Amino acid sequence: MTEAGDTAAAGGGPPAALSVIDDQIAAFRQDLNDAKEAIKAIYIAREATPPVPLPKYRTEEEQDRALDRLEAKEERLLRILDNLTSQRAQAQAQAAVAAVATVLHKPELALAVTMVVPRLQWLRRLVLATEQA
Repeated sequence: MTEAGDTAAAGGGPPAALSVIDDQIAAFRQDLNDAKEAIKAIYIAREATPPVPLPKYRTEEEQDRALDRLEAKEERLLRILDNLTSQRAQAQAQAAVAAVATVLHKPELALAVTMVVPRLQWLRRLVLATEQA
């Protein structure tokens, strides 16, 4: 529990968490865009007259497998992005409460928030993982 307070006191609290989450969101969005571009390239190659063979997926069967894999990846990335967006909102709320607590000169409230919110996020991830299993 002291670690959470130490992290907040050292300036690694909510604003740092937002920065980390923003970086993760950007990376996953790039992965999602790459997957969408690959899917689009396969469909464009198929619709060309005559069909254009792709170096990576020469046969239609290889293209079908790639499309299945890429579409599954796209779904997975969308779920991850949804989860990260939710975590970002929670981190923003945590930062707001911590800021209010600082203004009100109630550091114990800021410390309590920095300790409770990560545990709630962990519990949420556990529930989501259980639902998906």
